[in-house]
Amino acid sequence: MSAWKCEAHKLPISYQLDYMLERNRRPAGWCEIKCRNNTSTTYPTLMLSLSKMDRGIGFFKSTGLPFIVVASMQDGDFWYTYNEEHKLPIKWGGRTKNVRDNQDSEPLIHIPISLFKRVA
Repeated sequence: MSAWKCEAHKLPISYQLDYMLERNRRPAGWCEIKCRNNTSTTYPTLMLSLSKMDRGIGFFKSTGLPFIVVASMQDGDFWYTYNEEHKLPIKWGGRTKNVRDNQDSEPLIHIPISLFKRVA
């Protein structure tokens, strides 16, 4: 997390998010990381589990610390900071190829790629 000059602490699985960010030994944010095998121009949105988004929003509301979604794609790394003003669509979806079980489909948040910024 050198782009933000912070340290990332891996969260226990019970937290449902990937990392707590810390700067100068103080909590600085919550982070979920998604790795995709496509470019940022392949799809108009990045899908994120509604349960993960809900957890990140809950942490944002209870702590006042930003919730950030980082997307690593073939053409770079990008980030989105949750904003209450963004009305993000919810759609049913998930894994459609090599379906493993009935939990591969779920409610998903679609975050427009246009809301992401490239990591410098």
